[in-house]
Amino acid sequence: MSECNCDMRTKLVGDGCDICNPAKGLEYAKETIDELRATVAKLTAELEGMRKKADRYEIIRRFNAPQFADVLKLNISTGKPFDEIIDDLGPFYRAAIAEKERV
Repeated sequence: MSECNCDMRTKLVGDGCDICNPAKGLEYAKETIDELRATVAKLTAELEGMRKKADRYEIIRRFNAPQFADVLKLNISTGKPFDEIIDDLGPFYRAAIAEKERV
């Protein structure tokens, strides 16, 4: 264990380090843990969004020109967002991709 390097005034006031004021050190540690948990939650949500976008890209990049044109026509004629159309097609394309990769 290391020694406390706080001056006497800091020790007496109670704002010292985790050695001379373990309760304050514990409080700081808990705050840091809470901040890190919030950061992890935020990054996890961002990662999930990026995975969804990567899945869309993976589907679109496998389209041939007529398939892409059909999706675009559907988007224009119905007003349904392009991303939603791709998301709806996702399960079918993932199954087809898995089948191709298996063979």
